[in-house]
Amino acid sequence: MDEVKIWDRVVSPAEIQEQYARFYPSTHQEKNRIQPQHLRVLAWNIWHGGHRYGEAVGVQRVIETIKATDADIIGLIETYGSGEIIADALGYHFYLISSNLSIMSRYPITETITAFKPFNFGGAKLSLGKGKDLIFFDTWLHYLPDYGQGVIEGKKSAKQLIAEEGKTRHAEVRAILKEIAPYLEESAETPIIMSGDFNVGSHLDWIEETKGIHHNKKIKWPVTLEMANAGFTDSYRELHIDPLLDPGFTWTPRAATSSDKYGLRDRIDYIFYQGENLSAIESKVVDYHPIMFPSDHAGVLTVFRID
Repeated sequence: MDEVKIWDRVVSPAEIQEQYARFYPSTHQEKNRIQPQHLRVLAWNIWHGGHRYGEAVGVQRVIETIKATDADIIGLIETYGSGEIIADALGYHFYLISSNLSIMSRYPITETITAFKPFNFGGAKLSLGKGKDLIFFDTWLHYLPDYGQGVIEGKKSAKQLIAEEGKTRHAEVRAILKEIAPYLEESAETPIIMSGDFNVGSHLDWIEETKGIHHNKKIKWPVTLEMANAGFTDSYRELHIDPLLDPGFTWTPRAATSSDKYGLRDRIDYIFYQGENLSAIESKVVDYHPIMFPSDHAGVLTVFRID
């Protein structure tokens, strides 16, 4: 610690910015910063702060996995005390939305956005340079009901499974979309990325052609339908159009794709987007570490082109 200052009054935002610029001048050179042509975005539930496979080594493997993706923006879920360590290792701007959610960005965070409940949702405006901004939202929807167990047991119809979503995840995503409506209305000017752990499958995956891997079920899951109806595009499924050939399972890398150990295998983590100046050009599941993958969720990485 090189310098400490104490004020006997409330410090204004302008004064804070001035002090910050003294020590980090490069982040305030907005006019000279070159706007990127591509953005690499990672959504990842790191499982209890990355500590489950080692208090220290687990977090280190989270850092190594993120660095290997070269992601520019990261939406973390289950941050739980590891956010500052990870962001510091990356050298990224950091916004801790709640104990659960956090955002890390190579680009400056110029505004924080609150909506719904911080444990479930939050966002930030990022400055990409040359006056161009991006809205980034991080999301976690409720883990109950355990629809996977209901599917495996085969005791519930598709209609019953859909109805059960209404009490938690469906209600949550509807409330979130209602609260962020002003941002959606401006997405043509300022593009939006909304990523996270939605804890439920997609209507684009549970179709007639994939009933063989979904316990003979075809289900129009309402959460992802709400996202589509709100104008969002599912970046992974947009680029991998065959859900049978490329299921994109993110739950769970702890088990083989053919196994129901630890629950039903499914794609429950997403990177959605909308905006005229943003297009997805690559998307993949991140589920590898050379020693041990540190989470029960795979991550999703999408590369966007900025026009």
